[in-house]
Amino acid sequence: LNVFYTDIALPDVDGVDTDIVFVIDTTGSMSDEINGVRENVKALAESIAKAARSYRIALVDYKDSPEEGDAYVARTDVDFTTDVSQFQAGADALYADGGGDYAESVYSGVEQALNLKWRDGVKKSVFIIGDAPGKDPEPASGLTQKDVIAKASSEGVALYPLGRVDYYDDSSDTETASPFGLLRSAPVDPNSKENQEA
Repeated sequence: LNVFYTDIALPDVDGVDTDIVFVIDTTGSMSDEINGVRENVKALAESIAKAARSYRIALVDYKDSPEEGDAYVARTDVDFTTDVSQFQAGADALYADGGGDYAESVYSGVEQALNLKWRDGVKKSVFIIGDAPGKDPEPASGLTQKDVIAKASSEGVALYPLGRVDYYDDSSDTETASPFGLLRSAPVDPNSKENQEA
């Protein structure tokens, strides 16, 4: 994804069976990036379709919260499909608006993706694309980063946080992290000992 910074390796899908969900921040702060995100995920969908032995792709977007005036927290824009054109049409329909404070409902977006009907016996991945960290915990759902990591791990789904988040703490120092949270800048591997113990 050229628009977004990432220092992690994305999963190799060449000749494998895979299910992939793109989870995208569509709050107002993404207005400068959303066009690039749309084009990049559409291109990635085509690449996945050409490389994988079998594939399904899905699209989820997330906002902030109803308290900030958002009509929803997270929704499925395109359920799992092998129809690249359908996926691309869903991506084209994404637009950035809403949101309020800095952190977003990232974990509701990931939870929405994890609740889709995944195939057994395939490589499962969630790509999280955004520019702000998650509310931890989320006020309405109570979801935390630990909750969604545990659920992903139990279901064999790897989480790939993409994007650049500039976080300003009380001392005004700037740290860069992933949109999945300030503690994660690497993929969450469901097979790692750390996540199996979570």
